[in-house]
Amino acid sequence: MRISHFLFGDSPAAFPTELPLDEAVHRLSSVVEKYGFGSGFRVHEGRRVLGSVSPKRVRLTWMTPFVSNVFRPRFAGRFESTDGKVVLVGKFGVIPVVKAWACTFSAMGMLGTVAVVAQGDAGIHSQPLSLLMAIGVCVIGFVGVRVSQWLTLGVRRNLAGFISTSLATR
Repeated sequence: MRISHFLFGDSPAAFPTELPLDEAVHRLSSVVEKYGFGSGFRVHEGRRVLGSVSPKRVRLTWMTPFVSNVFRPRFAGRFESTDGKVVLVGKFGVIPVVKAWACTFSAMGMLGTVAVVAQGDAGIHSQPLSLLMAIGVCVIGFVGVRVSQWLTLGVRRNLAGFISTSLATR
């Protein structure tokens, strides 16, 4: 298990298609709303997936009208073509700013733990309680990300289904 999967719930994904590379890129990009000003407000018009699609970089986000969730899963990947087979490979995960937020909480907790251990018995709270609070701060960011990923499993399934359907041969 990779550490990013353990800490943030990142999971690899692959979507094989029988379409040629250019057709696969065109078909997927034609059903994805491009990022732009107010694009999140236009999802109620029918397109629920926002992102950008090119052969080297695919970024997709499932949007729910008038609901904002920075923790929602996103797909990031690229098209690979080997021996005439085209596969969209990548991973589902959260945006880097969420990972930075969780790591910041972890660093604060680690600093708090070091401070509690270094201070000895000179605090208002007892040392075991302060140590427990510092360790709690250390893991709360990662727990928050993992809980949000668990709560949005349906979004991940919807996005995976959308990608599979878009790349299917008709």
